[in-house]
Amino acid sequence: MSPPKDAIAPGIQSFKMHAASDNNSVFIVGYADFSVDISQLPADELLNAFMEGMLQGKSKLLSQTNIQLGQYQGKEVNVRDEEQGLTYKTRVFLVDQKIYFLMVGSNQTPQISDTQKFFDSFGLVN
Repeated sequence: MSPPKDAIAPGIQSFKMHAASDNNSVFIVGYADFSVDISQLPADELLNAFMEGMLQGKSKLLSQTNIQLGQYQGKEVNVRDEEQGLTYKTRVFLVDQKIYFLMVGSNQTPQISDTQKFFDSFGLVN
């Protein structure tokens, strides 16, 4: 699933995401591929800009932590979407020319074990 081309931010070549749900939660994985060279930009700035884009509208940042996936920098955030009544736990990683993201959202508190299993299932393959 991809948003329409006119909905993709400048500098993003492609944006893909896939979602699955169970009774209480939605699980989302995706990536954004940059069309411009981002290798000289600080990873923290790019990750923060991506997260700011997620917080548009009536979303409220509940917590934020710096994380790593091997050698790659990332962020883990908890966000409350007041408009939809959902809470999301999100991990975002910058890997070369891509930003990968994993999200678990629910209108209740997502099961910690399910969230952790989903996050732990993500890995980079050469």
